[in-house]
Formats: sequence, C-alpha cells, structure tokens
Amino acid sequence: MMAEVKKTIKRSKLLSFLLFKIQVMLRGFKNIDTSEVDLFDYKKLAMNNRFCPLDRIIDNNYFGINFCLRRFSKNNREILLYIEHGLFLGSLVKEDSIHIGNAIITFSDYREKQISAKTNKDVHKIGPYIAYAEELYDKSSFQVQKKKLGKTLLVFPSHSTKAVSISIDTVQFTEVIEDTKKKGGFQSVVVCLFYIDIQNGYDKPYIESGYKVFCAGHRMDKLFLDRLKTVISLSDFVLSNDVGTHVGYVHYMKKPQAIYPQNIEICAKDQTAYTREVSQRDDVAWSTFEEIKASIISDYIFNTDSFNYEEIKESKLTEYIWGFEHVKNKREIKAVIDDNI
Repeated sequence: MMAEVKKTIKRSKLLSFLLFKIQVMLRGFKNIDTSEVDLFDYKKLAMNNRFCPLDRIIDNNYFGINFCLRRFSKNNREILLYIEHGLFLGSLVKEDSIHIGNAIITFSDYREKQISAKTNKDVHKIGPYIAYAEELYDKSSFQVQKKKLGKTLLVFPSHSTKAVSISIDTVQFTEVIEDTKKKGGFQSVVVCLFYIDIQNGYDKPYIESGYKVFCAGHRMDKLFLDRLKTVISLSDFVLSNDVGTHVGYVHYMKKPQAIYPQNIEICAKDQTAYTREVSQRDDVAWSTFEEIKASIISDYIFNTDSFNYEEIKESKLTEYIWGFEHVKNKREIKAVIDDNI
C-alpha cells in the first residue's frame, strides 16, 4: 500500500513538489544566495542549505541545470520537461523520467535511443549542459585568480551519493597526483570533491597533502554548474580516477585530461535507497554500463611514464555520448521549453 502511495506521489509533478517543499522546511534548508561565497570556500559551499526550487519537477533543480537553461534562453517559464541531470551510461532509463515530465531533455542521440525504447514521449537533445553555464569571474578577476594558481592540475576523484559511500586507495591516488604534478610542472593542485564527501571528511587527505579543495556546491545550489565551468576554465590539465559527467564537460571545454582507473569500493549508507538504486539496472543494463564505461576510459587512459600534458585526446565516443553536435542557441533552447508548456 505504502509503495503504491509513494509511486503515485512520484508520478505527480504537483504532489512530489509539495512533498519536497515540506521536507525542505523540516530539514531547515534555506534559500541562500551563494554568489558572494569565495570559489574556494569549499566547506561553506558544501553545507546543506543550497535550495533553488525553480521547477516543480524535483530533479530539474539539481545542479542548477534549469537555472542555466532559463537564464541562457532569457525565459522565466517553468520547465515542465524532465531533465536528465547527469551522465547515464548503458540502457538504464529512470522511471521518473518516463512518468513525470511532458517530454525529456537529455544530452544526445545515444540517450535518445535508450529513452525512446521505454517511452513514446518526445526527447530533446541539447548536448552537454556546461555549454549553457556562465563563468563566475569577469576577465580581470579570472586573470587575478589564474595568476595565484599558476599552472593548475584539476583532480576529480570518484564521489559518493545519497545512497552509497565510496572508498578508494587515497594513498595510491595521491602518489599519482604528486607524480603528475612533478612531471607536468604544475604549480597548484585543485581537488574537486562532491559536497557529500566533504561532509564525510574526505577532504582531509587532500588538505594534508597541500592541495586546494574545491566544491561546486550542494546539488540544490543554482550556481553549481557555473562554479564547475569556472574551475575547469582555470585548469590546465584534468585527472580523474573514474568516468563521470565531468569527463564530457572537460572535453567540451577543450582541456587535456586523463583517467587513472582505480578500484572503487561501494558501501551502502541507506540500504533502502541503495537497493532501489542498484535494482534500477537489470543484468543487461549493468553489462551495457560497464562496456561503454570501459570504452570511454580507454580513450583517456593515463600512463604517467609517457604522457603529453598539453594534448587534448580525440574521443568521438565522448562527443557522441555527451551530444556535442546538439548544443543549441538561445532561440532553440527557448523553443524547447515553450513547446512543452
């Protein structure tokens, strides 16, 4: 009975939004403007008080994607399409995306193929969302910050989620970072951590190693994507230990990058949420996920003994999965939003 009630609420845009508003009030979240917070004040940006409910479809508010699209298109209308809020590899299509929105916004032909196998709703491909974000610094402020940082190595460790905590060999990864810093002649190392991992204290080993820690914000911070675009712009080379949405964003912004794949241990934080997350993929979905992930890694595989830190690796696969050819202009984005009122 309770499961059916939850499903009914999730499938209703209005009911799910009202429930979310109640949860927000109970948790004490505040609608705080973070535009004046320093880019590297990561502890403040990781706090649980970044809420920007522009749309009643809850997922649309994640990472400021709806904010960026509205601002880019100069359109204040509520977005009634479901926005896939990140990278989805393999054949997984979340149930929410099928039932909640009037249509679906996603990256690419790759995702359209997966989504259209599960629903007859229209699918709008708009490419990597970072294309619609704005950097937080003006030209002179950017130059001041860049001068402070010098040649910069930006690092993206794999991150936890609401349902799971991740564990990596931080000692090993730090050794790789140090080796990269030395061989690439980098003056600064900036480690980008997800707000959940900062709350869990995962910043400690990186701070102890003398690195700067960066947080794009809480997932409800409307400036999340803007901050991410800013820090990528400040970087000269990007190192990751796994595939994430950022890989396509970095490639789109024409920054050289590499992936040093590590063994990542996953531990359930919330057993119910974990079970729900894992069960979303059947055996076929897991198989396609692992296959495409391995192909992406192979395009950026890192060998510290022989690597060109200035070279932007060619990856037609990345361009296809993130939908580079589908990036739209202001008029086209406005049309996507307006056509689905």
